[in-house]
Amino acid sequence: MSDITREKLEELSFSDFDRPSKKNRGKISPFLFVSNIQNLSDETIKNAFLPFGNIDRIIRDESALNSVVVCFINNLDASKNAVENLRGREIQVDPNDPNVKRIFRVEYSVLKNKMSDEERKILQHSSNKKSRMEWPSGLFLVNEFLTLEEEKKLVQELESLPWSTKIGRRVQHYGFEFNYKTKHVDGPEDSKIPAIPDFLKEIIDRMSKLGNPLVKSNLQSNRSNSIFQFSQAESESEAKILQNPIDQVTVNEYLPGQGIAPHIDTHSAFEDGMASLSLDSQSVMEFEHPNGEKVAVYLPRRSLVILTGESRYVWTHGISYRKTDLVDIQDLKQDSDLKQKYADALSRNQPSALIERHKRISLTLRSVRKAKVCDCKYSDNCDSQNSKISLPDRIVDKEEKNSLQLKEEEKLAPTDIEKEFVHKFYNSIAPHFSQTRHSPWPQVEEFIMNQPSNTLGIDVGCGNGRHMRLNPKVTMIGCDVSENLVSIASSKGCETLVADALLLPHRQNLFDFVTCIAVIHHFSTHFHRMRIMKELIRIVKVGGKVMVSAWALEQGHESRRKFEDQDVMVPWKIPKNLKIEVNGNEKEENGKEEVKEEDPKDSKDEKGRIPDEVVQRFCHVFKEGEMEEMVAQFPDVELVDSFFDTSNWCVVIKKLR
Repeated sequence: MSDITREKLEELSFSDFDRPSKKNRGKISPFLFVSNIQNLSDETIKNAFLPFGNIDRIIRDESALNSVVVCFINNLDASKNAVENLRGREIQVDPNDPNVKRIFRVEYSVLKNKMSDEERKILQHSSNKKSRMEWPSGLFLVNEFLTLEEEKKLVQELESLPWSTKIGRRVQHYGFEFNYKTKHVDGPEDSKIPAIPDFLKEIIDRMSKLGNPLVKSNLQSNRSNSIFQFSQAESESEAKILQNPIDQVTVNEYLPGQGIAPHIDTHSAFEDGMASLSLDSQSVMEFEHPNGEKVAVYLPRRSLVILTGESRYVWTHGISYRKTDLVDIQDLKQDSDLKQKYADALSRNQPSALIERHKRISLTLRSVRKAKVCDCKYSDNCDSQNSKISLPDRIVDKEEKNSLQLKEEEKLAPTDIEKEFVHKFYNSIAPHFSQTRHSPWPQVEEFIMNQPSNTLGIDVGCGNGRHMRLNPKVTMIGCDVSENLVSIASSKGCETLVADALLLPHRQNLFDFVTCIAVIHHFSTHFHRMRIMKELIRIVKVGGKVMVSAWALEQGHESRRKFEDQDVMVPWKIPKNLKIEVNGNEKEENGKEEVKEEDPKDSKDEKGRIPDEVVQRFCHVFKEGEMEEMVAQFPDVELVDSFFDTSNWCVVIKKLR
């Protein structure tokens, strides 16, 4: 029986619970971790669990939207019965259609080791304070930049014009076209881009007259001084916020769940000063400094956010891929469009409220740099001054671009890093690796178990085949670049072959579903990672789904790894006496199964023992939004789901045509 009261339960969030793992999987608990519930309402989930007892609370994972914790705090029997009756079974999720069913993943969850109530309140207070910390220098927010009538008219004008969908969502460009591959702009000689229409010039003219309120009042740049109503803004001031004329406009449509990967707009492409106008929906823009400091900035509907100085050149900015935002109550009080709708939350003095996103149209307004180079004072972040910023983030002349173009066949060949620290690595440690990979990853198991009967799937990068025999109602084959892992999978009765994911031997539109788990992060170039995604999409049927996962730069609490960079070498410890071949030397096997990956030791330990053998493998760990950004480059697919789970970023995509 749980000692948590209903009052304390209301204070808990999803992050207060441990996800199912080996250490807590056998612990019977009144808290149930339930996943594979994306797009289902709390009411639907509640109806599935009500037959077993009264539910005290359903707590959602707002960061991923595909998991909840169902709480039976005073009824352990109800929790046990729910697990026994619902785990792995089809559940009707549409009361009006018995054919609409879903297989929930149901496991026991436990509360993390908790601090005292006093410590919790201190932590919550500091967390709330952190969300409202000082803004990046040079950042301004103009609330109610447009009236409701002006917004309506502007959206109508934009909707009447043609949209491009070549990046997977609706986009318009004016003046210059932003090139999503080079992170630069294409000029008139590259493409026929329409001039900025008159109705947008009116918006630009209004922006250009905004005076800098800090200069007139001799104020410091901080959060409280950088937010103001348009009606209070200075006009025709000599100290204008935007010093350079706007000549490039990109219009983006974002549906709920879509976002923007963290980035800095290319220095050499655009001058200082850029702006974003939010139409039809609010959002939260997240800024991050190179030192790791993060700030979330609430963008109300009809607001204009302006980035200058450090906020433009040093801090990355992005919008997370989710359908809701947790908004500070103080921000909500300043939102004239939403404060009435969320009056109840305001009256109860909650620290924050969960706000649903709607379709949002964003106008990004920039000034194209006429010179070829940027000479700003932020040289570490400048592609003109820092050669370490890799292509295509650095713009180069067309002649230099042509000289850098390699033949397609050469690009598709494995790099030296991939040969040495991926191919050779997995062939060397295959037996030991296989010993440690015996349990299927639950999210992959759910994906495979949800496939219709009599369908054909493939696991690209199948390893020892642990995911290939989960669902007896489907047929799965596998492939892997490691001959030794393929041999192990074949010995278990799996149908496998040796193949490189860069050039799969299968015809297009062959498979009903595809999995590619913990593979794409082993490729050392962006071109190779994009090529794998292209191959996975090529071989799946129209209407079929592809699941891809990769290690995350942002490791979860359960991980002991902390990555400083995205391209890293990850050590693998081989227990001494293990009989495998490493660099041509045969080792003895002692049957030890557990793997501990840690930094190698180059001498005996303090007790004089010889350390275990350590070999290295290459990984490109993915940052938040990176995989979604890759998917957006393919116009013929739809992003069905994206989520973070057990220190991995994962996407599920559907082929449309």
